[in-house]
Amino acid sequence: MRNGFLRSVALLGILSVLVGGCKKDKDDDDDSQTGGTGSGGAPTGGVRTTGGAQTTGGVQTTGGAQTTGGTGAATTGGTGAATTGGTGAATTGGTGAATTGGTGAATTGGAGGTGGGAPLEYCYASLFAPLAEELTGTDFQIDFGASSLVDLSATTMAVTLRADTAGNAGGIQVFVKNGADQEWAAAYLVAAEDSRDEPMAWWNITDLEDWTTLTYDLSTATGGDGFDMTEVRYVGINVATGDPWPDGTHEWGDTTVYVDSITFSTDLPADIEFNADTGGFEVGDFQPIDGSVVAHAPCEAQPGTGGAGGGGGAPPVTGGGAGTPSEGGGAGTPSEGGGAGTPSEGG
Repeated sequence: MRNGFLRSVALLGILSVLVGGCKKDKDDDDDSQTGGTGSGGAPTGGVRTTGGAQTTGGVQTTGGAQTTGGTGAATTGGTGAATTGGTGAATTGGTGAATTGGTGAATTGGAGGTGGGAPLEYCYASLFAPLAEELTGTDFQIDFGASSLVDLSATTMAVTLRADTAGNAGGIQVFVKNGADQEWAAAYLVAAEDSRDEPMAWWNITDLEDWTTLTYDLSTATGGDGFDMTEVRYVGINVATGDPWPDGTHEWGDTTVYVDSITFSTDLPADIEFNADTGGFEVGDFQPIDGSVVAHAPCEAQPGTGGAGGGGGAPPVTGGGAGTPSEGGGAGTPSEGGGAGTPSEGG
C-alpha cells in the first residue's frame, strides 16, 4: 500500500513537469527584440548595432573633431610689465649739520670785593653758666633799681647776641621782671622772629651760634600772676638746661652767651651797648648754677660783608636744530598685467 502511494506521487511530479514545459509565458511575447536574440547560429537581423556602426552620428565627435573651439591660447593679457614706479630715490635730506653752537665760554663772575666801610665792632657782656643737670639754670639780669622802675608797655625791645656751648642742648629765655611790690612776677618774651607753629620764649643755644637779633613787642607781652609791664625793674636772660631728651642723646656743657646790645624804641630806659663794661649784668639770686659768672669782653673788630661776586657767564649757546630728513619719493604703483585671455570654446 505504501509503495503504491509513492508511485502515484512520482507520476504526478512527471506530469507537472510536462505541463509546465508546454505553457507559454505572457511576458515572453512582450519582450522587445532588435533582430532576434541569436541563441547559437547566426543572430537575427544581422550584426547587433544601433543603426549601423556604433557611433553617434557617424564618427563619435561633438560637431566634428573633438575640440573646444580650438585651444583658446590661454594667456594673461601679456605679462603687464610689473614695475614699482621707479625706486623713488630715498634720501635723508642731507645730514643737517648737527652743531652745539660753539661752547658758550662759561665763565665765573669776578671774585666778590672785600667788604667796604668801617669794620663792625662787637663789645659785649659774657654770661657763663656751666650747664650739667636737667631743669637747672641761671638768671643773668640788669637791675634798673627799686626807685627807677620803667614803663615798657609801649616799647619794642631788641637783643643782639650769640651763644657757644660744649654740649648740644640747653637754651635761653629773655625776660622782664617786676620788683617786690609784684612779688617778682616775670614775663618770658616771645620774639617776632619766631616762625615756629607754636612760638615760645625758648631758643636752643645751638640755633644761636651766629650773631642774632631777637625783637620783642612788649605791648603784647603777658606775664605771671600780678605782673605789671608799667613797673619793670629787671631785664634779663635765663640760661638753662631744660628737660632731658626722650632718646637720651642730649649733652649739657659749659655755655657762654655773648650779649652785644639791648635797645629800646622809647627814650627810657637808655640803650645798653656794653662798650666799656658789663652794663650792669649780674647773676640773679634765685637758685643760680654754681660757677655762673658775668664778664666783659673788649670790642672786637669784625670784617664787613664782602661785595657780591660778579654774575656768571652766559650759558653755552645751543646749536641749530638738526636738518629735517627728506623722505624718498613714494614707491611706484605696480602695473597690473592685462586680463587673462578667455578660453575659446569649440564649435
